[in-house]
Amino acid sequence: MTTTLMYPRSTHSGHATDDADLPLASAPEKPYQHFFSFVLPPDLPAMIPNDRVAEILMLTSENIMGIPEVPPEIMGIAPWRGEVLWLLDLSYIMGKTPLFRQGYRNTPYSVIVISRNNQTLGLVVDRVEQMLRCSEDNILPAAEVVNAAIPPFMQACWSPESEQRTWILDCGALLAHLSSQTLTATAA
Repeated sequence: MTTTLMYPRSTHSGHATDDADLPLASAPEKPYQHFFSFVLPPDLPAMIPNDRVAEILMLTSENIMGIPEVPPEIMGIAPWRGEVLWLLDLSYIMGKTPLFRQGYRNTPYSVIVISRNNQTLGLVVDRVEQMLRCSEDNILPAAEVVNAAIPPFMQACWSPESEQRTWILDCGALLAHLSSQTLTATAA
């Protein structure tokens, strides 16, 4: 069984249609970004920019076909829009507990389908949680986060007051790393 969760892409104009609608004294609107939040075992909160996400899928173990003699981060393949979608265990790639080693699960895997520069991959995560609207004031470059072990492929950190730190996945760095790994493995 495959379940697809589609979401509408939204834009935010921030302008009023009539001068009478404008407040007398208004503070400028703070810029923000939208993200999908997800969890990597054992409870590493992370998120991905919504403009990098093509689709969110829910796949059961029966929908994932294993492929022999591939690197361990590749969970397998699944049909997607008439094509073959390669599924990568993002937990394994990030150095966390691999999803495939957690045994059989009767709950579906969450798959974040990303697409960039004609590359489309499914990132398998424990669960996708919600869409977040984050003020850019609370997004810090990963290098500026003090006293933190920065997980690989993270470009920044969202750290609002009174909430735990949530890492932002750098899809470009992840895809570049995977491409270089594939080239290295092919040359060997």
